[in-house]
Amino acid sequence: MNPAGPCANRRATMLTFITEEIVMRHAQNLIKALQVLARAEGNRTAAEGLAQSPDVQAMVKSIGSSTASINGDLRVAYREMLGLARRRSLIGKIEAVAGFRTLPFEVPALEQDNAATVAFVAEGHPIPVTAQTFTSRELPRRKLSGIVPITQELAAAMPAEQAFGRELTRAVAQGESSAFYSASAGSPASPAGILAGVTAGTGTTNAADDIASLIDTFTGDLEGAVLLTSPRSGVKLAAVFDGTGARGGEVSGIGHVTSSAIPDDSVAIIEPGRIMLADDGLEIDIAHDATLLTQQGEEIAPYNLWQNNLLAYRVTRWLNWHAAPGAVAYLNGTDW
Repeated sequence: MNPAGPCANRRATMLTFITEEIVMRHAQNLIKALQVLARAEGNRTAAEGLAQSPDVQAMVKSIGSSTASINGDLRVAYREMLGLARRRSLIGKIEAVAGFRTLPFEVPALEQDNAATVAFVAEGHPIPVTAQTFTSRELPRRKLSGIVPITQELAAAMPAEQAFGRELTRAVAQGESSAFYSASAGSPASPAGILAGVTAGTGTTNAADDIASLIDTFTGDLEGAVLLTSPRSGVKLAAVFDGTGARGGEVSGIGHVTSSAIPDDSVAIIEPGRIMLADDGLEIDIAHDATLLTQQGEEIAPYNLWQNNLLAYRVTRWLNWHAAPGAVAYLNGTDW
């Protein structure tokens, strides 16, 4: 046994902790800037006076600026906030296991309909080319946006910083996860869910049989595949397969990801490498005296923030995706 091992592990843990603290500094400054804006009731000059550091003052000045003019620190803060959200989002969890086919917005890319082949060729002989078909696709910019109202008291309470940041990241993670794992058709405003156009199999009361059926149905590459279930279904899978549970793991060597956005009676297998993904981060803005149009059923009613001692954060997420044919298979009606 190497006596330096435990010490090395402790040093590595400490280094990771310190690195995370440094990395999250910009996000923390962004949250503080949003809070002092809340305390100043949106008055930026007053908020700058309340800010306890030049970094927070700079954030106050930049919040709400156009994308082209925001400063570098705010860009970093948005990336860090996105990182916090993606730890909780289905897309982020999948990407940690197997990468998507990432590309910029509005750049044409070829989606290959059948696999390329290679073969040994004798010297001087032509290289045979298997007939292949391609579909040209590009991902237009799509906006996932939401409004998170909170009380003035919570927004202004500096000790509430952790809960405040968690509420924003939860809203982003839940919104994108629910849109991603859905059978909703695409529209000019939103991408189709990855289940759209895929015929669902029928689940049973036997987890092992359902996983076997799902794998038999799946035509993608199992080496790069990821299994998707709810956390509750993950616990039930753990009774049949070692190495997984409520937070995912592996099922027979296939990466397993869980998310509360997935219904308990649904299970899917996907090949992320055949799902195009364009991601341009997020933006946050704040309002104190706006009137929200709240909807309940078919009724739409105005709700004034100032009158109800609330403020609202508008979170905008730039995101789009497209799943190639055969990249997704799923079952509905599982009852484990």
